[in-house]
Amino acid sequence: MPTKTTDFHVLMLGKRGTGKTTMLAVLWDQLENLMNTRLGYFESPFSTSKFFGEALEKLRTMFLTPGTSVGLGIEGTDESKELEIALKTHGHEKPHLRLRFWDYSGGLLNTTGVERSDEALFQRKLDLAQMIFIIVDAPALMEHNGLFNSSRNSPETIRKIIRNKTLKGATNVLFVVTRAEKYIRDNQREEIYKRVEDSYKKLINDLAINNSVGNICIVETLGSIVLDELLIKKTEEGEMYPQYSFKKISENATHSPRDTTIPLKLLLDTAIETSYSTRRKESEGFNWLRDILERDKELIDILNHLRTITTKDSSVSSFRALAPANNTQSQSTTNINSNSNSSFY
Repeated sequence: MPTKTTDFHVLMLGKRGTGKTTMLAVLWDQLENLMNTRLGYFESPFSTSKFFGEALEKLRTMFLTPGTSVGLGIEGTDESKELEIALKTHGHEKPHLRLRFWDYSGGLLNTTGVERSDEALFQRKLDLAQMIFIIVDAPALMEHNGLFNSSRNSPETIRKIIRNKTLKGATNVLFVVTRAEKYIRDNQREEIYKRVEDSYKKLINDLAINNSVGNICIVETLGSIVLDELLIKKTEEGEMYPQYSFKKISENATHSPRDTTIPLKLLLDTAIETSYSTRRKESEGFNWLRDILERDKELIDILNHLRTITTKDSSVSSFRALAPANNTQSQSTTNINSNSNSSFY
């Protein structure tokens, strides 16, 4: 039973329009379907529920246009968002765990200058972050031999703004490749992995220095909407920019996300383990009593359930670990049993 709530901070990074909000909204929507309500449930404050609910409505209206044309989806935003989701069990007022997401404004990555207040806020959120989601736009990575990868995904910029964190200590980074529906259907997963590794090579090397956790997952947040073409356009000044065109795979296509349980599994695994480890560290010397009283059993049962469900629903080919073989953090769950009488498996 929780006597306190542990917070787990997640930083979302990516350019405006690359799909950060879409990714979060789909994850939020799947939480209820994943959880066995006898074990516990997820709860969000009104502001978070309203934000994600509206985002999902916009996603689903994309499928309501006639033929194979696609309606307007979620527009990119120039404002950062703080969102939270709590993990609770029955009969307890306090949640065990609170996921705190900070969706960093992609618009700020597009500008040449950042206000000092924005810079200071970002640094605070970066310092707090226990996991960083880097959203990678697949068409920019793949089309025209990656012509727009630098401008749309900003691998060098992202590497520089989080470099101090990656060099100071172990960091957990997940590269989430979005808008990849076309390439998955064309069996191009291996090419996506190669291009992500090449594009973010310097950042991946930074992660290796401190034995950090690095993973790549390829998701379909829409499922039935694919890239039709990416055109090269020019401004009046002659500067090139991409123009995206998407289409439904059929007239009757519906919103059908796939493999989005992969980042959800990784996030929940890490967050629940962090909550578990924090409680046991604070009770060091008395964990034998926690085990007798089964103080951690609820968290362990929930993690067991979530692992079982997400493993069944996820494609192994849509996930690749970048962490070195001797990285103990990426497999930290296997060490928990030695500290507890409860079993995860």
